[in-house]
Amino acid sequence: MKVLRSGPYNGRVSHVFTLCQDISEAAAQAKYSNGVLELTLQKKTAVKSKSLNIE
Repeated sequence: MKVLRSGPYNGRVSHVFTLCQDISEAAAQAKYSNGVLELTLQKKTAVKSKSLNIE
């Protein structure tokens, strides 16, 4: 586990993170336990390109 940000707790805390466009918001999950916020983020499935044979 990698700690990206930590600091003292003095009441309500709010942090905003900007994510890449290739993150699936529908599949995002967050869990808060014992003072640790765990985010599970999945990338969107890549759109397969279609190839055409030109004669």
